[in-house]
Amino acid sequence: MSSTPTLQDVADALGMHKSTVSLALSGKGNLAATTRVLVRARAEQMGYEPNLLAQRLAGGGRAPVCLFSGTLDAGLVTEKILRIQNDLSQRGLEAPLYTAPEDDQAALLRSLCRQKPRAVVCYVARSSEEIFDVLENYQRQSGTVICYDMAVPLACDQIVFDREDNAYQAARYLLERGHRKLGIGMSSLSSAAGERDPQTERLRGFQRALAEFHVPYRPEWLFLNPTYERGGAAMASQFLALSNRPTGLCIVNDYVALAFMTELLRAGVRL
Repeated sequence: MSSTPTLQDVADALGMHKSTVSLALSGKGNLAATTRVLVRARAEQMGYEPNLLAQRLAGGGRAPVCLFSGTLDAGLVTEKILRIQNDLSQRGLEAPLYTAPEDDQAALLRSLCRQKPRAVVCYVARSSEEIFDVLENYQRQSGTVICYDMAVPLACDQIVFDREDNAYQAARYLLERGHRKLGIGMSSLSSAAGERDPQTERLRGFQRALAEFHVPYRPEWLFLNPTYERGGAAMASQFLALSNRPTGLCIVNDYVALAFMTELLRAGVRL
């Protein structure tokens, strides 16, 4: 018997015809209830999993493009993946979206890859390192993986957002308008990600713009926020507590910026 039980394996174990087992598991056909219970119990005992791709193709369908996101939010992360889903849908492709807590992501991806999807499109922020092993194994079996938004340690097609240039352009915009006291607000730095950490890239771009204008970088004007609205409110409290405040800020998330601005307006600060 193969390591992954097949429909034929279940049929052989029960001494039944393969078509009988298939009907029992699908709920179709005119079979006795006791037969269905017996087949399902034995299939579960053997660890049999139906080939969803085969079922879909048998019904005239096409293999889907699976969208996987390590996290979803109320902002751009969700907007991006929904736009990808909509674009694929307009091309006639089924594109279901999957997400899971970090500890469950590898198991979810293994399950998806076993279904032999047309491709797996991934956003891997807040994902476990184990998922890259799963995706690499899927590629070895001729699977197609596409990752977007940030660089990943995987030999696959990647669409990477240039966060360093993004922060550089934002800081330069303010510098060109005369600001020389600049701060930056962004998510907490991740020491584990090192040079690939998106926030490290943003900080590097911000500092590069300052250096070009011979403006010193002030660590006390680095505002780190692990959350959205609450992070913006916390950033405002930190800002208002400063005796020497920056005159310009680069805030990399709209939701954080809105919460920050609201708190400053409430405190009577002109924006």
